[in-house]
Amino acid sequence: MFLKFARLPACVTYWEVVLAFAFAVSCRSKQVPLSSDLKMSDKLSERQLIDGFYQVEANQWRWAARRFAVVLPTPVGSQKSGVVVKLNLYVPDFQIESLGPMTLDAHVGDVSLGAETFTKGGIFTYTREIPPGAINGPIIPVVFEFDKSRQAGEADARDIAAIVNEVSLQRTHVTSSTLLRTQLR
Repeated sequence: MFLKFARLPACVTYWEVVLAFAFAVSCRSKQVPLSSDLKMSDKLSERQLIDGFYQVEANQWRWAARRFAVVLPTPVGSQKSGVVVKLNLYVPDFQIESLGPMTLDAHVGDVSLGAETFTKGGIFTYTREIPPGAINGPIIPVVFEFDKSRQAGEADARDIAAIVNEVSLQRTHVTSSTLLRTQLR
């Protein structure tokens, strides 16, 4: 069973996610700050997993569906410099054997962060920069999507794609090479 919210349709907009999350958070009596580092083992992270995650397993990871989403707090100054999102995941060999290569993409609003294709199983870190223009408020909803998934088993109807153990957001540090790339564009 998915956490907290029903499955989001593909047409859900950035602002609908923001408003739904803001409403859910405002209904709580204690305000705990949002985390920019979501470890699947941390119970406080659950409120930021807004779609496509299953219950925590082995107290450290969760299966993710074909499409899954998180909300992360916008770091101070990131509207000027951008941020980097990192997804630590494990693609089991049996997924690749049964489905073939799997491609993962992520979106912030209408901005695609860039796809990555996994041709073999293993532990991976999907790292992408979120450009300043895609950052529009105090939280950043990130929607991840694989091109394929499969049913977990005959007696288990879960739609599974990969195992996730952490999602994090870090402010991009402006370096001379970043400035040079920006100037060359």
